[in-house]
Amino acid sequence: MTFFFQWEFDYIDKDNNTILDTAEIDKVFDDALDFEPCLYGFLKSCDQNGREGIDKREWDFCFPVTGNRHINKLSYVIHWI
Repeated sequence: MTFFFQWEFDYIDKDNNTILDTAEIDKVFDDALDFEPCLYGFLKSCDQNGREGIDKREWDFCFPVTGNRHINKLSYVIHWI
């Protein structure tokens, strides 16, 4: 599963600057927000440093690994995108 979350981050990060900016996040998750309104709050909670966007460290923090399993709050949403 770790590979999946790395891939997902890289897929969303179109400009490869290791930060998911607002436009990149909006482009991917706009449709999902209609079905999962709590997604906005979840992604906002990933922003630990208060700057625009979610950097790689923050993304990894939102999807922590415990043993061999991820605690994944977004797996359902990402799966359907």
